[in-house]
Amino acid sequence: MIRRMRKRTWTVGAMVLMLLATGCAHRRSFRFGQSPSVSPSNSECQPACDAQSMAIEYPDLCEPAVQPPPSIAPRPADSLPTEFWDLSLDEAIERSLRTKVIADLGGRIISNPESITTAFDPAIQESDPIFGVQAALSEFDASLASQFLYSKNDRVFNNQIIGGGVQQLTQDTFNFQTELSKTAATGTRFSIRQQTAYDSNNRLGNRFPSAYETQWQSEVRHPLLQGAGIEFNRIAGPNAQPGLRFRNGILIARINTDISLADLEMAVRNRISQVEDAYWQLYLAYRTYDARRKALEAVTDTYRRAKSRADAGGYEGGEIDTVFQAKGEVLNNRKLLSDALLGEQGVYQAERTLRQLISETNTDVRLIRPSDEPTLTPMTYDWESLRQTAFEKRAELRRQAWKVKQEELRVLAAKNFLLPGLDAIARHRMRGFGDDLMGNGGNFASAHRDLTSLDHQEWEFGLELNVPLGYRQALAGVRNAKLNYARERAVLLEQQQAIDMALH
Repeated sequence: MIRRMRKRTWTVGAMVLMLLATGCAHRRSFRFGQSPSVSPSNSECQPACDAQSMAIEYPDLCEPAVQPPPSIAPRPADSLPTEFWDLSLDEAIERSLRTKVIADLGGRIISNPESITTAFDPAIQESDPIFGVQAALSEFDASLASQFLYSKNDRVFNNQIIGGGVQQLTQDTFNFQTELSKTAATGTRFSIRQQTAYDSNNRLGNRFPSAYETQWQSEVRHPLLQGAGIEFNRIAGPNAQPGLRFRNGILIARINTDISLADLEMAVRNRISQVEDAYWQLYLAYRTYDARRKALEAVTDTYRRAKSRADAGGYEGGEIDTVFQAKGEVLNNRKLLSDALLGEQGVYQAERTLRQLISETNTDVRLIRPSDEPTLTPMTYDWESLRQTAFEKRAELRRQAWKVKQEELRVLAAKNFLLPGLDAIARHRMRGFGDDLMGNGGNFASAHRDLTSLDHQEWEFGLELNVPLGYRQALAGVRNAKLNYARERAVLLEQQQAIDMALH
């Protein structure tokens, strides 16, 4: 009766504490269609909270950003500068490839910097700690695990049999174990485990009041069907699961690096093409400016002669019309000359574009001027040789071919999961028991000495089977892999046709 009263008292006390804890929580009443009620204290805090959350902060960089050098003053708008930088095409290409960031002229470096290709991208892809090559190789590295646990137990049993001959158990234990494991390229897992346990208690019938037990265990687990073979483990990795695209496989990771290299190659090729186009566009702008300047000089001379004749003849006959016509030509050619210098296709804009592509700042007062002349010799190409070279050298086709190869490997790996999981297991264990961990003496005086005597050996071997009935996930994975493979092949075929059409 007294025990029941105590139990009820503890129950009531626990319920009161739970109610008090619930009552301390703040609950805001809210109904749909109504604005939530705001207490005066919350309304007073709202402006301060909003101001703090909306405050703009700036990152504190470990290495401060390099400040850009000051730019020069705007160039003259009526004529070319007097200082020039004669630049060859080879030097322009060489300077454009010095930069680590291969940005285009569309302004994506400001609006979308994540899409910009850089020289760091292949190394970033290869060194990815999750999907990189080294991460895939790390799945086959040896692993060392160790654990030490100490515990003290003090328990009272109502039944002496349950307590091991005592009604109050006093026990001190510790357990120390170390395991070294490694997975081979065939999928076989090797492990060696050492364990030492200490137990000191007051149970009746013990050989020693405190005793040590140590053991060494070796284990080999080899997959016979699912997950077996060097090819599968190089593609998918030892811990692959269906539906995860096998991103941790060595071959998949290496192909990702090759794809990143192809992306870098395409970016460099496009940059060189842009530099060449900008170089010859600047060359054309200079020639256009020279032609406009000479045309202006010619019409100006015509206007002066016509005006002189008109002044001498008193503007009789058609002289006045000739003067006004010549003056109109002068004004029109001045406009054309200004456009050739300041317009969108003018010298300054073309020079600015080339300067940006070769990563040169506006600190140089000299104006870039092409020193090379275009080749006027007609060039002829062999059609079949040109077509074959395009199919072999285009980085887009090589990149897509790597995608096709990647999906082909994924199909092979996905089919492996249609096999049942059957593993062969073998274990061997040596045990040692003693009053002390190390030492000399009679029988069971030292656990290590008893272990090295090899008197207590155990072994076991067998098979472990795991079969998902129906293979629903595995079949879906195979179908998905085949669809991705078909998609990439279709894309490759369309790319080849597009390149062939572009050559015509």
